[in-house]
Amino acid sequence: MRDCSLIVWDEATITNKTSVEALDMTMRDLRNKNSPMGECTILFPEDFRQIQPVVTPADEINSSLKRSNLWPHVNKLELKTIIF
Repeated sequence: MRDCSLIVWDEATITNKTSVEALDMTMRDLRNKNSPMGECTILFPEDFRQIQPVVTPADEINSSLKRSNLWPHVNKLELKTIIF
């Protein structure tokens, strides 16, 4: 984890934001860098229109990755062409 340059996290949209924030704190600590994810690139290959985390209705919106304090640091890319 200290030396990796890319982590691919599939199905992140159904994960509670606290899991992503826990990885952020762990990566900052392991890499001894106080930047998002310890300056490691994290790829979330997801469709954020899919199912959201399974929680109580009151917590549904606040548990989303989009509500995390890390969301402003996310570089959003969109696939425009499907290549087979």
